[in-house]
Amino acid sequence: MRAHNFLAIVVLGTTTVLCVPRPLLSTSSSSLSSELLPRNSYVHPASLKAKKHEKQQVATVITWYDGESLKEPACGVKEPKDSDNIAAVPESWGLGWCGKDIALQKGEKSVVVRVVDLCGSCKNESHFDLSKGAFKQLADLNEGELHDVTWSVNEASSTTVTTKLKTHGHQKRHRRRLDSNVIHIS
Repeated sequence: MRAHNFLAIVVLGTTTVLCVPRPLLSTSSSSLSSELLPRNSYVHPASLKAKKHEKQQVATVITWYDGESLKEPACGVKEPKDSDNIAAVPESWGLGWCGKDIALQKGEKSVVVRVVDLCGSCKNESHFDLSKGAFKQLADLNEGELHDVTWSVNEASSTTVTTKLKTHGHQKRHRRRLDSNVIHIS
């Protein structure tokens, strides 16, 4: 019986998990591999793309939302107010972004927002829908849509999210509670 020697790579901050047989490994000179992985490691190109996705400098769009749109945020937190520094990210990013703090900067102005919702109407993969209060820290509400904004994930202060879903028939029902910096969904 021949033993197989596999290496599993998990890139933090993404949902990428890669298992490859050792003979297929190659050296990667990317900054990701030099930061996280031992020499002679293979880094899947999707992992590099995910790392790049966390720091965007082009094609970012910022809009704002309020009122009824703030009700029942997808991340299961209590209903935010217009004055809260919160954001919705594109639905395609998924619930894994809930609780993450995003630092946004436009020129000399900046704001840190917490992801509490998903945005079905966001135009592209680098679109943030902010509360009025957060948007006002970057520009006047009358501007409506901002471009030339840079952003990065502020990992040090981001919330930990734990989920446990109960299934009743074909529907999932959630009871939500926010405790300090941990969101509990049961």
